[in-house]
Amino acid sequence: MTITADYSLLGTVYQNERGVLSNTNGTDVTDIFKSNVQTSINYWQNAILLNTWNMTINFKLDTLSTSIAGISHIDSFDSNTRPLMTTISVGNSATPFYIDPTPADNSEFKLVDFSILAGTDTVNSGRFGAAVDTSASGRYDLLSLILHEMEHALGFDASNAGNTRYTSVINTTRKILTVPTLVSGLDPFDIPVTGTHIDGDTNFKIFNNTSLALPGFNSGERALLSGVDILAICTIEGCDASQVNTNPSAVLQPVNTSPSAVPEPDTLLLMSVAGLGMMGMVRRRRQLRA
Repeated sequence: MTITADYSLLGTVYQNERGVLSNTNGTDVTDIFKSNVQTSINYWQNAILLNTWNMTINFKLDTLSTSIAGISHIDSFDSNTRPLMTTISVGNSATPFYIDPTPADNSEFKLVDFSILAGTDTVNSGRFGAAVDTSASGRYDLLSLILHEMEHALGFDASNAGNTRYTSVINTTRKILTVPTLVSGLDPFDIPVTGTHIDGDTNFKIFNNTSLALPGFNSGERALLSGVDILAICTIEGCDASQVNTNPSAVLQPVNTSPSAVPEPDTLLLMSVAGLGMMGMVRRRRQLRA
């Protein structure tokens, strides 16, 4: 898979002293913004090894609801009915962002891995944690936002009725997405869904730490791709186990077709137009849109 970032709608990105982004005033953070985008692209390209899939994501700032951090929308599809052109809008009116100058090293956060049982196997269900650096505390992590919205852009999305791959794999009666052995190389297992997000409140909350595709995320915390996130996208887009890497690097890697299933405090909504925290902690979210 190749993802191309289109910045023609982005303009110059400024950040004021409160951390809010705009195209008009503050400190120029355009290059750091793009670095976070590229790191997000690297993660996803290293995770999904479909050589025949090429797509473009347009990035822009937009005035969103004060409780909304970002929105993703699929604009068109290729001949294989996979997303071809998508748009990710990042809020420019109220959200204080942490824009990591070194997004690939995660040194400002203490990340923890979580796993769930998938039949008789285990699969990674979350890679996230709280900030240990004061510069990242109290603000919403841009890298986490972009990674989340890219998951919608890659097909976990119902904003475009043409996204038949998504609707064909979702059991709307049981509200689940079943990951088959063909995709994971593991025993089949079900992912509960709510709208176009993973549902962390059902199944005894075992998916509560599958944080990237949950409906929201907390300030001062980072969420990376989990194995569950990756397998969800690969189920939607028709990968097999040789085209899946559930432990991707932040640095773009040469394509390796070997399967690699891995054992193992305010809230902002992430929304695709269509909390992190350890298990047991109170989840306080803004939204990511779906």
